[in-house]
Amino acid sequence: MSEYKFGEWRNASQHGFSFYFDKLIPAQETWYLKMPVVSPNKRGVNDIGFAYEDGITLYATLSEDPMKNTAIWSRINDFDEINKTVACIKIVNNDTENAKRVNIRAILN
Repeated sequence: MSEYKFGEWRNASQHGFSFYFDKLIPAQETWYLKMPVVSPNKRGVNDIGFAYEDGITLYATLSEDPMKNTAIWSRINDFDEINKTVACIKIVNNDTENAKRVNIRAILN
């Protein structure tokens, strides 16, 4: 893979506690979504929620550098809880013809 596609979080609040990623992922593309940076005043991730259309597969890594070949990716299955220490989420559209939608929300505390 020569080109990595990175998603961008949308900050849904004035205070930086609620972040959304809502994207239509083109057929057979893989996108990467780095988790929001926690603030210097010790705020951390409270919860991560997700929903996606059939054909999308999510993976997560704890790796400091998710783009290295040493990163270990774990599949996120339906109804799984995403570990709050996740560094990056990989979004794979396995459909060969159609774009598919994914929604991810991260709430910081």
